[in-house]
Amino acid sequence: MDKKEADIYFGEIYEKTYTELSTYVIARIRNIDDAKDLLQIAYTSFYKRLLNKGAIPAQAAIAYLKTTAKHELGKHFGYIRKRELLSLEDEELPQSVIEEIASDSFEESLLDSLMLEQIWSYIQKKGGLTYRIFILRYTYGLSLEQTA
Repeated sequence: MDKKEADIYFGEIYEKTYTELSTYVIARIRNIDDAKDLLQIAYTSFYKRLLNKGAIPAQAAIAYLKTTAKHELGKHFGYIRKRELLSLEDEELPQSVIEEIASDSFEESLLDSLMLEQIWSYIQKKGGLTYRIFILRYTYGLSLEQTA
């Protein structure tokens, strides 16, 4: 399968499966960033499989993605990952980042993002379940019945 065909087929499968797979993963992982990483791993694995072995029927593709997600969930819960914090002082900033920080629009967007961070932080402090419900409702547009 050439890259163009793989891209088209991948797009179709992605559209069919993303909501269901992301709902499944987010409902099981407390940290949304980890859930997004896990989804990325699953879809990347599927795309590589497409390029190497060719297309498979849609139902098999969905099963492949779910199996990959379940496997990654097992790895996620199998150990605790330590995260290293990087300080801005430890790195030299590229010129484009310095120019963006110096612009007026940067300050406005920074204030907007800080406000959004405060809101999500407040929701996250309400507990993992509440946070995941908000993510499923407002990020993926699921109704409360679907979320339950």
